[in-house]
Amino acid sequence: MPAKKLCLRHRQRVVDRAAYAAIDAALAEGRTRFGPPLKAVGAEINALVAGRKLAELSGAETVRFMALRVEFNSLSIQQKHLIAAVCAECLGIRHESK
Repeated sequence: MPAKKLCLRHRQRVVDRAAYAAIDAALAEGRTRFGPPLKAVGAEINALVAGRKLAELSGAETVRFMALRVEFNSLSIQQKHLIAAVCAECLGIRHESK
């Protein structure tokens, strides 16, 4: 029976273990630090919308929805920067955040 053929991502993981270990560590750090706040904001957005269309929200609800989306996007960007910095640090690369 022939061996199972690996997809490109798995072949790369085998070849460059250090890079993938750094990526895994960085993703874990990002999830640990930003997972709970992102889930909380996401849950608040879902509770606010609760199966309605955005056009059905009142004025105050629409403003709250937009504020929550800004907060969610801000947290996501911070998470992205943290992941990039941790990954670069693990690989010994100088990283400059924008």
